[in-house]
Amino acid sequence: MSNDMKIACSEHCLVEITNTKFVLFWKWDFRGTIDANDSVASFSTTDPSDYNPSESLFSTASESDYNVSTDDNVGEIVHTLPFKVMGSCYNIGIQSVFEEAHKMMYNGETIKARIRPDPNNPYDAEAIAVEFDVGYGFVGVGFLSKELTKYVHPPLQASHIKDVIVDSVRFRTTWSMIGFYAKISITRIGSVWEPEVVRKSLTVR
Repeated sequence: MSNDMKIACSEHCLVEITNTKFVLFWKWDFRGTIDANDSVASFSTTDPSDYNPSESLFSTASESDYNVSTDDNVGEIVHTLPFKVMGSCYNIGIQSVFEEAHKMMYNGETIKARIRPDPNNPYDAEAIAVEFDVGYGFVGVGFLSKELTKYVHPPLQASHIKDVIVDSVRFRTTWSMIGFYAKISITRIGSVWEPEVVRKSLTVR
């Protein structure tokens, strides 16, 4: 095989079982060319310099950003996945909070985040609100995807949500609505996220 062949993982997640941390990889990008003398047909892919981990379909937070740990009182499994904060691009107030959060992250500051049930939501009684604290207390900045709330409610009600971390706040100009968008990571303990949640997480940017 050619020495120019490089392999990059573009989709992964972190799991901890019995105090042992595992990184699960399931999508690979091959960067380079296989020699014609090999048993596989020659092919080429995108140049390695085009690969940007920050644009991966999966969360790009480092292991420390995921804050993976074990709580022996609840369970040995810890699983973290990325979630998109929905419903933020149409609200000027939320955009102002995201702009402040973006500045804070740029300066290396930490943004506190949390999720909570929102039973009084006039549009969806099962809604789960996302809140950020950028220095003046927690304020609502959006919601989790409606199709995922049925999976998040049980661990939330059982106090099995260990961490909510702000992965990124970015200003997007190529999406249908120009503005700031946020991505968070939610860590649950006791069991892994359901396959439906994992599949949805693959579309989070």
